[in-house]
Amino acid sequence: MLAVKNLDVVYNKVHLVQNLSFDIRGGECVCILGPSGSGKSISTKAMMGLLSPDFFVDGDVCLYSKSLLEHRELGKDITMIAQNPLTAFDNMTRIGPQIIETILAIEKLPAADVKQKAIDLLERLQMPHDTMKMYPLELTASLLQQIMVKLAQMMEPAVLVADCPTSAANDATRDTIVKDLLGMKTKSTSIVLITQDLSVAQALADKVVVMNNGSVVDCGTFDKIISTSQLDYAKYSNRAANIAVKTA
Repeated sequence: MLAVKNLDVVYNKVHLVQNLSFDIRGGECVCILGPSGSGKSISTKAMMGLLSPDFFVDGDVCLYSKSLLEHRELGKDITMIAQNPLTAFDNMTRIGPQIIETILAIEKLPAADVKQKAIDLLERLQMPHDTMKMYPLELTASLLQQIMVKLAQMMEPAVLVADCPTSAANDATRDTIVKDLLGMKTKSTSIVLITQDLSVAQALADKVVVMNNGSVVDCGTFDKIISTSQLDYAKYSNRAANIAVKTA
């Protein structure tokens, strides 16, 4: 499905990411773990082609065995949940029109149907209809994060790149987001997950890649990583056992 091959990112002659490689099949989740500044988010931005020209990017990212660099039309099959929900939305535009615009990009529907879909999305998050008239800065980061996840579900992408999708969530909303992502896996969406929450990694990851100082220092299953990684995961708590895995 998706293959990252020898990805390098250089900025001002400094190697931010060195020789990152992994592959992921349909319905799998690869989780990239590591401390702050290890190169996790830079890697995903490089994969999505979101870095400015000041960054030198080498290597390749292939979807369906085709290079994303050479086949830009494949970009429609990849969706990203941005790390910071407060900057992922246009703060000068009300949230309703932004949700509607995203839905219209997925499928062409009559205006009334699109508006109803947007309202239904907010209702699933137990948010009132008036939320449509609010600006992103009037909503909490947690609610914006949940909206991004719900929109990603609607898109049904082949690949979802989720950069810290639970960073602003409390325990309850974190578990809801995890269940939503598990549901996407059951529909064969491949997920590249960035997180510092080990309980989320345990609940979702089929493979784990550990980065430090821009390089891969370990890879394997979650249990292997926790037991053998040289990074300090001593503070890990087995909270993931309490996350419901039912997606029905």
